[in-house]
Amino acid sequence: MPHREPNPSRSAGRSLLVYLHGFAESPSTIPSFARDRAEDGWLRLCPTGPIPANRGFSWFDTGARGVDARSLEGAVTLVDGVIEATIAELTQGGPRPAEPVVVLGGCSQGAATALAVAALTGRPIAGLLLQAGFIPEGLDVDIDLAGLRTDRVLIQHGTNDEVVPAFIAHDLAASIRAARPEVAVELQTFDHGHETSDAMMAAAQVWLSSVRTSVGDTT
Repeated sequence: MPHREPNPSRSAGRSLLVYLHGFAESPSTIPSFARDRAEDGWLRLCPTGPIPANRGFSWFDTGARGVDARSLEGAVTLVDGVIEATIAELTQGGPRPAEPVVVLGGCSQGAATALAVAALTGRPIAGLLLQAGFIPEGLDVDIDLAGLRTDRVLIQHGTNDEVVPAFIAHDLAASIRAARPEVAVELQTFDHGHETSDAMMAAAQVWLSSVRTSVGDTT
């Protein structure tokens, strides 16, 4: 199964939104704003998790020791490789083409994976979008938030989330602020459970527009 959209078009924009689906889901279950092509300057990239899970896919396994380090490492390598390949394709040819603005995000386990990619690879990204997310923790896993190389983080969470309790979002925001005080961290809460609502995605759209504006991407 392909892990990214084939042959991304330069005309789709110089900004790259990489969005990771949740546990036992797939790119087809991602909210349309983060998945479907639109003439708003963003090229959408929705990789598929490497581990079959029920009728969908997972990014990493968990067990008695928490998150399985080897499977998380594999997911991080996969996502980072897809981003690198896409950037190379977008910037090939021409006189010193500028690299696209990259925002990395996801929902639930996808958000946890996005956070791990940002922290463990040290990849510079313009923004990190974490919806109903958490820090992937395990006895063999070490996520150092000081390794984040981003200017902005948007954390969105349902106040009635029965899978990932809302206090985790507050703890995550506090942890990122403590580790990287220069990063602009915004926490938004919504009156719903473990889901991505229309209101959440609308707020994310506004935030994404502000990210492009902040880096001067008007293509």
